[in-house]
Parts: sequence; structure tokens; C-alpha cells
Amino acid sequence: TSCGGDDNTYSPTAEDIQAAINNMAGYYTGTFVSYFISNNQSTDEITLPNLQWQANEKTITLRDFPLSALARGIQGDDQLAEAIASITEKQALILNYYLCYSWNKEYAFSLVADDIQFEVELNGKSSVVKVEFYQNPSYTNVQGDNDSQRIQIVFTSMLVDKMPVQFKPLGFTLTSTKKSKT
Repeated sequence: TSCGGDDNTYSPTAEDIQAAINNMAGYYTGTFVSYFISNNQSTDEITLPNLQWQANEKTITLRDFPLSALARGIQGDDQLAEAIASITEKQALILNYYLCYSWNKEYAFSLVADDIQFEVELNGKSSVVKVEFYQNPSYTNVQGDNDSQRIQIVFTSMLVDKMPVQFKPLGFTLTSTKKSKT
């Protein structure tokens, strides 16, 4: 079935799934682009420092995800945006994935992750920030090159001390080349 759950797409065999997972496994480094999502279009793209990640049979781990990059999505709260933008801490982001469908040796995975949670100082006190992850398909481009992958992740909302803040959906695309097998 497709990532959307319909039956209009080729269903991979067990061998297809294992081949896709084997192709995905490894250590990667590549271009990290942040963008806003508006009317299903990406806008205001900026390239961030390289990010390294690793894939095994079940998870993708983005090492050193820059929490400061999340400040771009905050709307109308300059103090919060500045506090998050100044964070030098980086956090590992762990994504679970499963193969949704394949065609012509290209595979689409659906990514599922826990929300990101961290603390930031606001008005002289520590506040808990939670950024919610949107489950979405991520297309990995392995056609003709098993060492090239592309992952897309989207964060849709932010809570500070359990209260929602205005947050514009913020996406990240990593286009990466495999450095080595796991």
C-alpha cells in the first residue's frame, strides 16, 4: 500500500523491503536545508551546517540536530524566538521508519518520531518547550545510486509550558551521501 494507506501503489515484497533497508543502512553526511511550508510549497529556504545521521534496520538517528533552527517557526514572540535561536545545544532526533512503497528501485519510507522537548530560559525561569513532529512520507532516492538518500521532516506546532505558541510549519530536508555501512 502507499504511505497514504490506499491500494493504488505497488506493494513491495519481503525481499523488496529487506533490500531497501539494506540500502538505507549506513552513516551519512550532507546538505541540511530548512524551509517554511505554505500552501504545500516550500518557501524561504536556508542551508544550515552539515548534519550527520545514521540509519539501521529500524531507526534513523540525526545526530546533533540544531535546536536553534526551530526558532525560525516562531511567529509573534520575539523573546521566545531569540531564546531558542541562542541555544547552542544540539539534540539527537530519532526517527522510526517503515517502507511504504517502492517503484523503479526508488523507495518511500514513512517516518515516525517522538516530539522534541527541551528547556529554555524565559523571564528568569526555566520553561519546557515541546515541538511536535508531523508523521510524513520521506522519499529516499536510491535509483542508480544506493549511496544517496533524501529525508524530509516537518514540525507543525510548538508548546511552551504546555501552552501553544504561534508556529509556522517548518520543514527540513537532508540530501545525503553514505560515508560507510553501519
